[in-house]
Amino acid sequence: MQNASPESAPFKTRVVRPDELTTNERARWQDLLSSSNCASAFLSPAYALAAEKAFGNVRVCIFEHAGVIQAFFAFSLPMLGNRLLGAGVPLAGSFSDYVGIIAQPDFRVTPDQLLRASGLSTFLFTHLDETQSSHGMTGSQPRKGLRIRTGVEGDFLAELAQRDKKFFQDTERRHRKLERDHGTLRFALEEPGSAMLDWLIDTKIAQYRRTGRNAHPFSAKADRDFLHFLAAQDDPLCKPRLTTLYCNDKPIAAHFGLQCVDTLAYWFPVYDTAFHSYSPGRLLMWETLKRGRELGIRCVDRGEGDTQAKRDFANEEHLYFRDYYARKNLSAFIDRGLNSLRWRLEAKRAKPEAE
Repeated sequence: MQNASPESAPFKTRVVRPDELTTNERARWQDLLSSSNCASAFLSPAYALAAEKAFGNVRVCIFEHAGVIQAFFAFSLPMLGNRLLGAGVPLAGSFSDYVGIIAQPDFRVTPDQLLRASGLSTFLFTHLDETQSSHGMTGSQPRKGLRIRTGVEGDFLAELAQRDKKFFQDTERRHRKLERDHGTLRFALEEPGSAMLDWLIDTKIAQYRRTGRNAHPFSAKADRDFLHFLAAQDDPLCKPRLTTLYCNDKPIAAHFGLQCVDTLAYWFPVYDTAFHSYSPGRLLMWETLKRGRELGIRCVDRGEGDTQAKRDFANEEHLYFRDYYARKNLSAFIDRGLNSLRWRLEAKRAKPEAE
């Protein structure tokens, strides 16, 4: 069927909670996501359900035309002020590495239409992938993101050995030296809900504290609950993956991420700082890539940011955008003023640290 855009045809829209979706509606969302050019676990119904369960106040705007659902847009109204002003934000706050619409390929909507359909006055976001422009969602302040494309049948590590011989040999050397100095290495694919998830969270919290981050994921109990809710489900479009690298049966590095079809979002990697000189995080990625075919992984998404650790192994770049959509009404005017004040205070607090 020929799809319609909001400009050319009247769309029926409604806003529901994730747990109010019918079985058919959830299946439609999954079908659209699995064929999307932005197939990400962060845009899945299972992720929205976990966010609703942990934090509450998640909403999903459904676009329908001629009896066929065309698109889904999930967002959050986490605080009373958000709900009073209609100030939407991405699901689960800083946890989400992707924001956007899941829709049929030629579905397009303007920011104003999106806000009106969702009952929002504003939508403040980061992590909008460049592919979302095909649906009309655009932004500013581009930031680079990195991916590791492993190919369908090829041996990625063999290709890496040809592409970056020095890096390949250095990684092998670190592997051998760690085993020589401390004992046998073992890679494990853990049960996502195992005790290793709490070890990972505790280690990540210690990392944030070491680097002086007071506001971070896991600052509240709901944050930890959120990861446990995700680990407890097994949706193929939001599949939890927990991996650990052991040395003499002691965990020295771990990662918790979400796999959507064949793309693994490399989300929360941690390592024991006592082994820093051996690059245990790199070695864990190395072992994960070795098993890419076995785990059904053809792409590892490193998220936003261009650091050396993320550039290790990477062979593809893309762009993320951020923006602030706002309607011309009183609620948007108030929200813009409150955000402006907050940004100024944050900049003022950050300035002495930079100096």
